[in-house]
Amino acid sequence: MKYLIALSLALVGLSGCATLGKIVTPTVQPFLQVAVDVAVATAVGANPATQKTNAARIKTIATEVLTLDTGTQVALSAVEAAVNAKIASLNLPPADLAAAQLLTATLEAIIQTKLQGSAAGTVTQTTQVAIADVVNDVISATSAYGV
Repeated sequence: MKYLIALSLALVGLSGCATLGKIVTPTVQPFLQVAVDVAVATAVGANPATQKTNAARIKTIATEVLTLDTGTQVALSAVEAAVNAKIASLNLPPADLAAAQLLTATLEAIIQTKLQGSAAGTVTQTTQVAIADVVNDVISATSAYGV
């Protein structure tokens, strides 16, 4: 578990690095998928009794994020606010809340990496594609837990 958290935090730390943005190529994209898998695994947790429930919550939130894409421009912060509001409504225990926050921070870093330093204020078509790619990766990662 500590390894997963450390890896996720490292990705968040590196996302702002100019070098990382320059090396994001189609060849590197599978590594971003692995980062999503690690972030989801961290948020799902190691307890088999709660993994399926946690994965289902993550999948529900991810599916709701996809519905935010109406084809119009919206602020990336609005997407983040919607996700954070949904997480807050779950009334998670502190450890689960921390894992969910780590997941959202990691996913934000991955989206920024996919955008390779583009302005993140207004969601453009490129940003929408990047968000959808990451969110679909999250949904795919939750399927490993039977949801």
